Amino acid sequence: MSAPAPTDLASLIRRHQKGLWRYLRLLGCDESLADDLTQEAFVVVLSKDFDHRGDGATASYLRITARGLFLRSLAARARSVDMENAEHADALWDASAGVDEGEAQLDALRACVDQLEERDARALNMLYRDELSYEAIAHKIELTREGVKALFRRVKPWLKECVERRMRR
Repeated sequence: MSAPAPTDLASLIRRHQKGLWRYLRLLGCDESLADDLTQEAFVVVLSKDFDHRGDGATASYLRITARGLFLRSLAARARSVDMENAEHADALWDASAGVDEGEAQLDALRACVDQLEERDARALNMLYRDELSYEAIAHKIELTREGVKALFRRVKPWLKECVERRMRR
């Protein structure tokens, strides 16, 4: 079968774009690179003989394509990637996030962030949502840079454990 018709492509993108973008973030892409590689993965679908064989197979094909694009982008920047981590990310994604494109993990993360002290949650939002530096965060929450680093060393493992615990339920 040849490339999907434009309406089929639009439907394909609607069904898989969010999950593919989140998968790329899991691999380590920043938001901009994840945006670019998500688009490139769909361009590959247009440029090759793509045969839609169900959402699961399509999602897997897109992830493999996106991972290849990601690895090439790393090589282009003369960086290396730990394939064991990429394989672990694939297994983790397949085991839990692939079904709902990561929505359950996001819900678990939001619930865990809601349990944090207000200052800790604000600091996380400043780091990840606002992309502020440790220095800027330190200034806003009246800590030293080292205090902010200590806060994240404490909060990140707690969040990881909290999300994992919620996902096991």
